Amino acid sequence: ESAARAGRTGSEARGWRRMLGFLTRLQRGVWLTHSFYRCLVPNPEVKNQQLVLSQRVIANALLNLRSHTLRDFEKAMSNLDKAITNSMYFDFKLKDLKLKVAEEHLYPTSLEQIGYKWLEERDWGTAAFQVRDEAMFHREFSKPLYNLHGPGEILLAKHLLMNFANEPSKVIQREDLVLMRDPREPHELSPKEKAELALGGGSGGLLVRRVVAVPGEEIVCVNNEDETIVLDNNEVWVMADNADVSASDALDSRTFGPVDATAHVFGRVFYSIRSAVDHGPVKNPNPSSQSFDRLWTEDVDIDGFLELYK
Repeated sequence: ESAARAGRTGSEARGWRRMLGFLTRLQRGVWLTHSFYRCLVPNPEVKNQQLVLSQRVIANALLNLRSHTLRDFEKAMSNLDKAITNSMYFDFKLKDLKLKVAEEHLYPTSLEQIGYKWLEERDWGTAAFQVRDEAMFHREFSKPLYNLHGPGEILLAKHLLMNFANEPSKVIQREDLVLMRDPREPHELSPKEKAELALGGGSGGLLVRRVVAVPGEEIVCVNNEDETIVLDNNEVWVMADNADVSASDALDSRTFGPVDATAHVFGRVFYSIRSAVDHGPVKNPNPSSQSFDRLWTEDVDIDGFLELYK
């Protein structure tokens, strides 16, 4: 009898896990599909010309559907998808950014492929970055608060689709850890930084920073309260957490000012990998961020991402 009871309990637990897995995949699909179809709606805040052109072609195809073939509409949708893919991946084409996505999913050609890969490709929109410095590692709270471990760990970030669909104020929260690229122009870099960037050294142009202020908030200078900055709709203020690193070396908003999230922020960091047996979620403090991040932490392909760094 006890063996039968244990069997029923195990079967019920497996059933619950399958149900939770299904609900997680459903929530992922709802968010991704919603974001994808938001790309069909022109947004004056989005300055991506390839995306805007694709939106116009699709609108024209819909208005004249009777005089156009289905193939014309498929082509228009495919161009939109290419604009999204280019914005997500190739606009962030930096040597230290690792992407794990099936090659055949980069450029779909039919309606059956367009959008569906968002639901089927588990790692679509996920990037990996191996930390090389201690700018973000504060020994007193980075590990207990965020589950960061410092140089050597591989951090995973999920693209938040801000450069063509989602408004930063709706997907980025204060205290989030974000993966971003150095927003400075080449002429603003020192000779050493230019050399490191060209060789793929240093951070390779990529940074992980903590968001301390979000769009619409005001930044007040601690040395002069009359000196303030009000962040625009797409801007965030980011900081490095290691107090032992000088402001000039830390490379945060004290150096380069507000950051346009739609142009420079890839997404929120949600997972840390140290080895095949030592890994876990990054604990962003905001409950909204935690809820979203849990959608992607349940079935991370640890071996697949470690393979990128062999």
